[in-house]
Amino acid sequence: MKNMLILLLVMITANSFAQITSIWKGNTPGHESQWECPSNWSNNRVPDEFTDVIIQVDISNDYHYPVFNMSETEINSLRIWPGAYLHLKSGNLFILDAASNYFNRSQIVGKGKPVLVDDPQLASNNKKGIN
Repeated sequence: MKNMLILLLVMITANSFAQITSIWKGNTPGHESQWECPSNWSNNRVPDEFTDVIIQVDISNDYHYPVFNMSETEINSLRIWPGAYLHLKSGNLFILDAASNYFNRSQIVGKGKPVLVDDPQLASNNKKGIN
């Protein structure tokens, strides 16, 4: 019984640190392009430091790509499909797993700043990273 309890605790702990994939879907009425609107994401959660973000290309006329207008936030990784883009209107988007990203710098527009962090500990310590 004690071994089962230990195994259960290990499994719960491992699962709580698992990465989540969230795909941008946008088009929530009244919030069509807002990054911080949970219903614009496939899992109905705003991405956080445990999230692998994917922004797909869409050729429909009414599709809205995400607009990031927050002071700062952290995500695990960012993948932007060719033809898609991310508008960083303001603030800093800290991308913690610099090795797992797939995007061209020209796919990120706006005055905001993407910061690729080569060490997750740096994100917590004064937000230093690699641009």
